[in-house]
Amino acid sequence: PEIERAQLMAFFSQVIIPFPHILTKKSTMKTFAELFHIEDDVMLEELRDLGEAMLSGQLPMPGQQGGGPSNNPVASVIGAALGPQGGNTNGGGSDLVQQ
Repeated sequence: PEIERAQLMAFFSQVIIPFPHILTKKSTMKTFAELFHIEDDVMLEELRDLGEAMLSGQLPMPGQQGGGPSNNPVASVIGAALGPQGGNTNGGGSDLVQQ
């Protein structure tokens, strides 16, 4: 299970997150998944559906904020405390953090 988890996380972090458009290419996804020793066709089809939803605008792309401001008071406190490094609340989450 540890190796399978590591392979799945590597697949997501090295293929899917940087290149979410690849989710919609069935044969390319299957080839990349096999490179990471992932052979779950049902999961690959679900990922393809997820990619279609992202490209149609129904879901945010990876790395983008999904929705409006947070009403979570803990997020607000952390955002205020960490400033530019504190997520998307209270001015945090900037693309370029200057120190």
